Amino acid sequence: MFAQNLSWVENAYCFPPTPLIGMVLKFLREQKKDCVMILPAINAPWVNMSSAHIVDLIEVSKPFQKTQFTILNQSGKRIPKQYPHTMIAAKLCFKNVPDTLAYLHL
Repeated sequence: MFAQNLSWVENAYCFPPTPLIGMVLKFLREQKKDCVMILPAINAPWVNMSSAHIVDLIEVSKPFQKTQFTILNQSGKRIPKQYPHTMIAAKLCFKNVPDTLAYLHL
């Protein structure tokens, strides 16, 4: 993913694994691509970067809910996927750096 040119992408949606969120955010910022991203509501090193670019968000699930996310098991049957924390969908804007962040030269 990180070697791709996203100039043709519009209205991106991302649900990266938690360990890759920081790298995905940095990549989207470099590519100046807006995106809706599913994120865990946790305290992590990438939280400040994501918070600086969130223009809208909504709670998708509460901790340990079984109804919002599913995965396929080996036989192809959908089974509930639980997360131990709240999950949010955040609309992130990287095309224009907010005025409040202009001094950071992002």
